[in-house]
Amino acid sequence: MKFPLRTPALFLSFLLVWSTSSPIKLDSQATKTPPQSENQKSGQSPELKGTPKDEKRAVFVEGPILGRGLPYLSVNAIPYELGKYLYRGSVIEVYFIRSLIPVLESWVPNRCGATTFFLVKADSPEALMALSPLGFSVLFVISAEPWRCQLLEPLWNRISSFYQNLGPGEPPFPAFVETQ
Repeated sequence: MKFPLRTPALFLSFLLVWSTSSPIKLDSQATKTPPQSENQKSGQSPELKGTPKDEKRAVFVEGPILGRGLPYLSVNAIPYELGKYLYRGSVIEVYFIRSLIPVLESWVPNRCGATTFFLVKADSPEALMALSPLGFSVLFVISAEPWRCQLLEPLWNRISSFYQNLGPGEPPFPAFVETQ
């Protein structure tokens, strides 16, 4: 017996819908849901709190998001890929630019270990630019915390490594970064 070409597709669609819509109960524990926190019940997102486990690890939480117009620079249409990391309860924005941004006279060099980052605006200490001899730039938006260099140098090194080892167009955001 021959089936019309669309019949197998319909059957597979039916199986997919059926399998995801009616869970199979194996025992009484299989369908229990964990208790919700007060934030989850009210629809708010849970608080982002650092734990001792998080003290030495930044975790990639969002991205890449493609956009144009880097923040902290004058009006521009520079394309970027945005990735966000969570570290010690703070969100760090990482704007990856696939071209080298020229250093402006107003930028102030800041050292973190062996790496030089440029403070983009004197009145906005959270915006730091890193420039690679490989032809890309990264804008880090991170609060001026005492631990900032502990994260920036290893994050910069991992992004640089990813850029060198991934194919063209692949986002160079590591899933996590271990700090000192």
